Amino acid sequence: MKNSELKLYEKGNLEKEAKPFLKSNYEVKESFLYNINRELIIGYKVIQKDVRELMYELERIEDEYINLPEIDRKEYYYKTRDEY
Repeated sequence: MKNSELKLYEKGNLEKEAKPFLKSNYEVKESFLYNINRELIIGYKVIQKDVRELMYELERIEDEYINLPEIDRKEYYYKTRDEY
């Protein structure tokens, strides 16, 4: 049995231990997780907006990488990482 109802819970960088605690002690109606990592937020937004396009782009990058000679892969990796 839940101890109490929690209508809204907001916290930046929610610790992984907090979620099970909240679920076991409260009936959470709505929750939000915030993160100040800009790249992570951009990644979430890209996935929400157009996951198919993301998958296409990742497959393209993977194909290019795999088709490179072993000696060129490191340079390609760092170049691609810097682009994104």
